[in-house]
Amino acid sequence: MERDGMAQNGGGRPPSILVVDDERVIGMALAASLARLGYSSAGLADNGEDAVRLCGEKRPDLVLMDVRLKGRMDGVEAAENISRQFHTPIIFLTAFWDEDTVARAKQSGPYAFLVKPYEDRDLQTAIELALYKSRMERELLRAMRAAEAANEAKTSFLATISHELRTPLNGILGMTDLMLLSGLPEEHQENLELIKDSALSLLTVINQILDYSKIEARILELREGDFELSDVLDSVVAPHRLPAGRKGLSLSVEIDDGVPHALRGDHGRLRQILGHLLHNAVRYTAEGRVLVKAALCDASASERCPETGRERARLHFTVSDTGPGIPADRLGDIFESFTQVEDYMTRRHGGLGLGLATCRKLVALMGGAMWAESVVGRGSSFHFTAPFLLRPDGSARPQPATDQARPATGSLQGRHVVMAEDNLVNRRFVIRGLERRGCRVTAVENGRELLDLLAGTPCDLVIMDVQMPVLDGIEATRRIRAGLPGVDPALPIVALTAHALAGDEQWCLDAGMDAYVAKPVDIDRLEGVLLNTLAGKRPAQHSGDTA
Repeated sequence: MERDGMAQNGGGRPPSILVVDDERVIGMALAASLARLGYSSAGLADNGEDAVRLCGEKRPDLVLMDVRLKGRMDGVEAAENISRQFHTPIIFLTAFWDEDTVARAKQSGPYAFLVKPYEDRDLQTAIELALYKSRMERELLRAMRAAEAANEAKTSFLATISHELRTPLNGILGMTDLMLLSGLPEEHQENLELIKDSALSLLTVINQILDYSKIEARILELREGDFELSDVLDSVVAPHRLPAGRKGLSLSVEIDDGVPHALRGDHGRLRQILGHLLHNAVRYTAEGRVLVKAALCDASASERCPETGRERARLHFTVSDTGPGIPADRLGDIFESFTQVEDYMTRRHGGLGLGLATCRKLVALMGGAMWAESVVGRGSSFHFTAPFLLRPDGSARPQPATDQARPATGSLQGRHVVMAEDNLVNRRFVIRGLERRGCRVTAVENGRELLDLLAGTPCDLVIMDVQMPVLDGIEATRRIRAGLPGVDPALPIVALTAHALAGDEQWCLDAGMDAYVAKPVDIDRLEGVLLNTLAGKRPAQHSGDTA
């Protein structure tokens, strides 16, 4: 045990122990016992004030503290001060083992109690256990701090990657859209469509990588919002009707009787999961049908959410097809990362093999489960469950999130919009797109130029990038809201940014922006957000994170 004690501090130095006892003879005897056991002395104190002072000066590895001390500060109060200031482990020594004393002493978090008189072996055992526990706690704290630092680094890296990839993609997609509207010959139109399809495919890959990385880094958050189940299913199916029709597939949606429609939850993630499963079903099915179905998990319509106590329903979603099916020996592997059924050298379909792995992790994050059933030659069915809160206003249709809402009636004709954006391509794309809508656009490259312009130039709305040199969009928005001479503090501001990680939308809204749009964005969607903002519509809830 003596060798173990010395090993606690490394370098062969024996642990130093401070003795606190108001009986001088008892304190000296205890110090002698510690010396025999191989520990070094950090001093001897006979009152609480001296004990705290010596801890600050000597920084002992452990304190042996008598509970009852003479003077203004007894052992319990001294221990509380030492633990709070220096985090030094305490072992109480007492000859009074009554319930009141023990209850009060426990509040200071001692590592052990020793009742006088005690044997040397009992003292050594208590000391070694206290030193071991203290060392483990310090190592755990260091590990937690290292993990937090690593997580912060991952978050920063993902935010940078998201911004640096989405910004040029926004320019590629935007300029391609503008060229498609410029009346080019048909052969050039076809080439531009191929460029746009390739850019959208690249965006899908980027989104998958970012989603997977955020889940692995444990920084992805769910965003709750009110929604109608039928609206979500319709919006998921709509983009796949054309490719399904080209292949002659029957694409249908079924919602069982008794399934509640007015729900609250992360409908953005629900769309993402269903959208990926439906995309795979249509892509891999050559003939027959694809079915999306929603049902209750059991006969009961609802259950209680353990966190909030509110009523919720657990839904069972199924996406089934009549495709080639999945061999039984591969069925357990399809949810693994970077795994596909086809061999990577001979496969006919692209992809990273992250889609199903991400979907399963998202389902687990939502509190559900995901599995698959398949018969080779007859098709596959992908199932998942997820709980959603029931809305008390079940008969009312919710207002969609701003960036997905139907645009308010009106026009941008004659409106003056100021755009703060440091990227030249993105500026040109937005300017040309909005000018086609009859809008007058003035562009600046940073927040400082924006504030200078607004001081002498009235406008109807500001489109604000977040990351800009000189003065960023967040700080520029705060200064506008705080009040600037000649500038309306209620001036509508819309964030148009490549910052699209969880929390970025709320970050922008908290700074005072009225709406948030993540790059890349098409002009039609941007126009809808601008019209809604000019009409006074504000985002009432968050949509799912689509990064």
